[in-house]
This record gives sequence, C-alpha cells and structure tokens, in this order.
Amino acid sequence: ESLSVTLVGRSSADGNPDVNQRLRELRAVTVRDALVFRGLPPELFLLSGESLAGSALQQQGEDARRVDVRVGIVKHAD
Repeated sequence: ESLSVTLVGRSSADGNPDVNQRLRELRAVTVRDALVFRGLPPELFLLSGESLAGSALQQQGEDARRVDVRVGIVKHAD
C-alpha cells in the first residue's frame, strides 16, 4: 500500500475553455510545488484540472478558483 494525493485545479466554466484549463492545471501545479518545497515527495501527487459542472456551476467567482485535495491509499498487487 502507498499514499496517493490527487490535486484537482478548479475554475468556473466562464471564459475561454483553453485558458481556463491552463489555469486549472497551474493551480494544481502550484499547490504541488508548495508541498514538495515543504518536503513531500513529488511522486506522491497526481495532477488534474477540471471545470465545475452541474449545480456546482452556480459557484462563481472566488469559490470556483480552488484546488481540491483527494487523499487515498493505493493497494499494490502482491
């Protein structure tokens, strides 16, 4: 077993889709870099950028500009 941390950069769907995707990815990279700087191993992290969908689209402005952190345990086959 090993620890896995997925960082998901978020944004609203407003504006240019390509620019928004790049912003989402940069948010995740920035958080990862800050955690690596503080001593966590870079291989611990998976990065993703996703727009808010469905009812979450109602969260505009600063609420949509965030990084979600998902922590999990990865089980390895013996």
